[in-house]
Amino acid sequence: MSTNDETREFPLAHILTVTTNCQLVPAISELSPLLSFMAGEALSNVQLGRVAKESAGPILEQHPQLREVTIPAWINTGSQEVVDAWVAGLSAKYGAMLPLTPLAKVDHTSIDPVEEVLMILEQKGGQATSPR
Repeated sequence: MSTNDETREFPLAHILTVTTNCQLVPAISELSPLLSFMAGEALSNVQLGRVAKESAGPILEQHPQLREVTIPAWINTGSQEVVDAWVAGLSAKYGAMLPLTPLAKVDHTSIDPVEEVLMILEQKGGQATSPR
């Protein structure tokens, strides 16, 4: 957990998308403000998944009550309106917006976005080489 005193509130749907690894928002790019805040740096879209993984545990440490949220089996087949209604029901219990504090520096690895793309390509079997 961060020792930073700065906090910022974010929508429950965004937070649950990070902590459950289930897309509850229309576009993953909507998570950029939350994840950039958690990381303490601007992120490219390619970095969002990695930083979401880094952030999930620390967010649940800040809001342990969210550990009890179970994603229903139908969620991936429901329309966005149905998903939003389900999240609204959870908002009545947990709050529509929750405060977060950024990751501690030891919990986040800062990687240049171009280098991260190259790393991803190499992991997928590509022959990417660094331009440097």
